[in-house]
Amino acid sequence: MKIKQEHFNKIRSAMFAMIENGRFKKEVIKCNPLIEETVASYQKTYTRPGCNPVKVLIWDLFRAAQIEGDSMIWVSDNLYYYMNDDHLETALKKIFIEMYPPAKDLLN
Repeated sequence: MKIKQEHFNKIRSAMFAMIENGRFKKEVIKCNPLIEETVASYQKTYTRPGCNPVKVLIWDLFRAAQIEGDSMIWVSDNLYYYMNDDHLETALKKIFIEMYPPAKDLLN
């Protein structure tokens, strides 16, 4: 991964804190079965060819984490000078697989 460890840790901490506090949209994701339900819901909703619903979910989780108030502004200020969205997505996948190991088979 191209992301600096300090930035990876900040994203990981924010995403885990958000989930532990139940701040992700309407769902309260506190354990794997609820993550599984959310994954299933995204798979039903995002059916467009070429769209990976689990990738949509990990980006939604990242944006909802509100790193320093706004995750996307934080990315612009801290990450985009040395990496791009592909690198960020690799980090998000790693974090999500840690949260929900079955996602490894869903993220290609």
